[in-house]
Amino acid sequence: MRAVKKLFWNMLLLTATSLVLRTVGVAFSVYLSGCIGTEGVGLFQLIMSVYMLFVTIASSGIRFATTRLISEEDARGPAGSVRQAMRCCLFYAALFGCGALLLLFFAAPLIGSFWIADTRAIPSLRLLSFSLPFLSITASVSGYFVAVRKMTRCAFIQLLEQLVRICVAVFGLHTYRNAGLAYACLAISAGSCASELFSALSLSLMCRLDFFSRRGREHTSNGICRRLCGVALPIAFSAYARSALSTLQNLLIPRGLAQYGLGRTQAMSAYGMVHGMVLPVILYPSALFNVLSELLLPELTESQIRGWKRHIHYILTRVFRMSFLFTAGVMGIFLFFAEELSFAIYQRGDPAFYMRIFAPLVLIMYMDTIVDGMLKGLGEQLNSMKYNIIDSLTSVILIYLLLPVYGVNGYIVTVMVTEILNFTLSLHRLVVVTGFHPKLLMHIAKPLLCVFCSAAILFLLPAEHLAFGLRAALFLLLYILLLLFSGALTREDFRWGRGLLH
Repeated sequence: MRAVKKLFWNMLLLTATSLVLRTVGVAFSVYLSGCIGTEGVGLFQLIMSVYMLFVTIASSGIRFATTRLISEEDARGPAGSVRQAMRCCLFYAALFGCGALLLLFFAAPLIGSFWIADTRAIPSLRLLSFSLPFLSITASVSGYFVAVRKMTRCAFIQLLEQLVRICVAVFGLHTYRNAGLAYACLAISAGSCASELFSALSLSLMCRLDFFSRRGREHTSNGICRRLCGVALPIAFSAYARSALSTLQNLLIPRGLAQYGLGRTQAMSAYGMVHGMVLPVILYPSALFNVLSELLLPELTESQIRGWKRHIHYILTRVFRMSFLFTAGVMGIFLFFAEELSFAIYQRGDPAFYMRIFAPLVLIMYMDTIVDGMLKGLGEQLNSMKYNIIDSLTSVILIYLLLPVYGVNGYIVTVMVTEILNFTLSLHRLVVVTGFHPKLLMHIAKPLLCVFCSAAILFLLPAEHLAFGLRAALFLLLYILLLLFSGALTREDFRWGRGLLH
């Protein structure tokens, strides 16, 4: 129970930190949409889609590999070689980070002219290339803190990193406010570079201090670098394929919309609205699941090494059930309060249509994050990456075929098909590996029924005069009461929760 309590409190702190970061990120997106318009947001999203391809090259699986390797060495106790493993991980990170820097810097003119088909992106791509070594080192050190269950030490650094990014970007935008979109994107890119530099230096110092706190001598091992490459390189090659497909997908979207009949500016604006305005809001509550999937990784790795099969099954059952209860409630908020959310965040109503369309996908997207984290914790990272590649390849094919004919509706269909495909494959693999079977009635049907019954009751109540926040809170209260009445949420769950809080 002590380990579960530690996991719970780490999850609360990191989720709170992540929600703050996402709140700031959404607010910054609102600021950008007002400052550079949806066309500018769309152009910067294309720049970031290319940049993320090189982020994949720079990191090359190092975050997961560091977490897995350090978790294994830490579980061996005095026989482990944590310091030696970390030195290997940092060398690997620096090597791939510098290689990605050179590749992006010299390829930027070609990418801007032909891939993005907008030369205004070239200065931003070259500036962003200098952040890649620092980003790679940050990924490795973050993986270390996840492995030793000290991820909370990174929370304050993440908040300061976001503050640095926004301050530098806002300063640049105000300095060159009339210089055009090229300089606007360059200012935002400068903020990203400054934040990565700050994060790498701060986390490296914290890692150094943590090493000093470790007492006793460690054994040396001759096989650590080989094990590191054995974990990281297969993930890296799989990630290269997926990231290349994802980048191609993002570049095809505005071109497909233009072929559908929209002009270049209109296509870039539609792309910017979906990717720069709607999806950040839809994915905002998934911060909980991103944090939980990372914290589950060392817990499941240790349980697997020690042969604790019953403990693994307990974690899977508890996490899956409680996650779906939360996910169903979030889906209800997006589905029934889309207009209120759109006006509250962006002071405009057109994003509400896409919010309501994507709301049912919340169930798939959030739960896929959890299942993916479970698979990685159980050493199934290669299968997880294989499913992600299949997802991306299917997405590219559907975007190429559907967008010129059906426009934005074709993109929506593409997202739905690929998300369902990825989740189905991942859940099937989890069932095969662990024998875990979600209970259809208890885990899925009852929460969904409670969501729609809560909305129906709220519709019958005279609550139209209430503010959006009060109506949403009343909806969630009704949802929780119906969960208790239906037995989807039990007294044992509350006793378990009180035990964690004690």
